[in-house]
Amino acid sequence: MKHSIVFNHDASDVASAIGTSVDEMSEKLAEITRDYMTKDKYIKRSQLAELVADKLTKQEIIFLASGVVFNKLDEIEEDMKKYAMMKEMFSDED
Repeated sequence: MKHSIVFNHDASDVASAIGTSVDEMSEKLAEITRDYMTKDKYIKRSQLAELVADKLTKQEIIFLASGVVFNKLDEIEEDMKKYAMMKEMFSDED
């Protein structure tokens, strides 16, 4: 799939690889959270999603989405290690 984002796979971290930074993300996420929590007009999660869409760039949204996928991969890898350990503990081979 062709992307409008240029991925720098030689960058030192994922944020840099997609053209953003963790510091920028932190500031923007703090602003979004503050707006959502303090303004009475925001009462639904869909409004929070709209704030995210309005205030973050495509790269920043990809960074956040990738974080969710990375966390899921970490969980799967941990589950696989536990499974392998349990399998080894209960194997009939001694």
